[in-house]
Amino acid sequence: MTEKQFDPIKEILERVVNNLDKGGAKEKGAILDFWPLMAGPKIAEHTKAYAIRNKKLYVRVDDSTWAYELSQKYKVTFLKRLQHEFGEEKIQDIRFRVGEI
Repeated sequence: MTEKQFDPIKEILERVVNNLDKGGAKEKGAILDFWPLMAGPKIAEHTKAYAIRNKKLYVRVDDSTWAYELSQKYKVTFLKRLQHEFGEEKIQDIRFRVGEI
């Protein structure tokens, strides 16, 4: 009977992590983490970036008034800053949704 050779666990974990990041998990995490830094403490207190789907950043807002103001006054500025920081191809829109943060 021949003895089977197994890959070391370190190599297996490295392959798994590399495969996970092919979807841009690290970069998506960086974009979500960047939101409060970019938005500033006052806005960050009322918002939370929670997802990126189809090149859209989804931000939860605790109040409809804040959601309206952010979409009308700040959306373009925030979008340009995100695109400058991470590239235009990564984020093409920001959607503000009212909900619990």
